[in-house]
Amino acid sequence: NVVEYSVATSLYLQSLLRRGAQAKRLYQLAVRKYEAAVATQPDDRLALHGWANALYHRFLNTPMSQRDERERLFSAALHKFAAARSVDTLFALAEYEQARAFRIGRNVRFKTHAIAEYFARSDR
Repeated sequence: NVVEYSVATSLYLQSLLRRGAQAKRLYQLAVRKYEAAVATQPDDRLALHGWANALYHRFLNTPMSQRDERERLFSAALHKFAAARSVDTLFALAEYEQARAFRIGRNVRFKTHAIAEYFARSDR
């Protein structure tokens, strides 16, 4: 599992240094490796967090005109962060979305269900 995670992270980081089709291909390979790492060990918080980071970065770099894709990526990232129990990251994302909504002056829907899901599942 450590190997899958390491390869996934390496591919993801390489995708950040490329552009166009090559970047997309490396990103897709990274996602497959993260999926394999999580399939092998579903509670691997490190792999889940890495996967969530990759999804979130992709969300940030997807054009605003691709609203459905951005929504899908953001939602998937939130669910992965929640599964990884990355509470600090979830709250940082909530603050980011609130600030973005305020900056652009319109109502941006934030999916708080991922945060609620985390707390519903937690042992607190």
